[in-house]
Amino acid sequence: TVVRGLQPDRPRVRSRSCYLRLRLVKSVASLLRPFVETAVSGIQGLLSNPYLELRPDDTLYLFETMGLLLGKTGLEAVDQQLYLTQLMTPHVRSIETILATPGLARDADHYGELLSGSIAAMAHLSKGFSKPQEEVQVILVEMVNISLRVLEVLPMSDHVRNKSMVLLPRMIQCVGERVLPKIPQFLYLLIEHATADDISFVSQLFNQICIKFKEDAVSVIDGSLLPFL
Repeated sequence: TVVRGLQPDRPRVRSRSCYLRLRLVKSVASLLRPFVETAVSGIQGLLSNPYLELRPDDTLYLFETMGLLLGKTGLEAVDQQLYLTQLMTPHVRSIETILATPGLARDADHYGELLSGSIAAMAHLSKGFSKPQEEVQVILVEMVNISLRVLEVLPMSDHVRNKSMVLLPRMIQCVGERVLPKIPQFLYLLIEHATADDISFVSQLFNQICIKFKEDAVSVIDGSLLPFL
């Protein structure tokens, strides 16, 4: 299947195979526990293959597939943490390398697109976890911290703002109150640099925060509401 489905010469076949692999895992995730290590290792190999040109959406399908394999197949939390660390380490290193690039802000569009791809990958990887245990929450909170660092460096990038607004709602669902300390800075940056297209997304974020955290949301959104209006 890997040779014929995910590594053929025709990009359209590769793309369709990535999507169908995701659909398959969604359907039978509970039966795949014996194959997690092999599947995740194989997908990692595909993602790191410089000669295999995957479309951005195909890459996200594969990250979501790995998230489901880790979060929905009955793995122990310690094993989930181990796999997540292995998956995220290359992305974290890549992000840190890009953030250290001299004159980064002068080419915000180029670097923003690269960094936003890593943020999107984290968001799709997290889809496999609805109520993660402590060991996994530690990794997910670090994803929040990394995303905020990127947004702080390139808040003017449409790509970065867009993917940050994809990741943050996922993290609110996954780690709950642990994300609260970071929300004011996210809101400040998103509002400060918002375009007309961003407004509806930011308003949805306000709604989610209020619904999720109720009275605890007051102190979090208080400083951002008037600037937003």
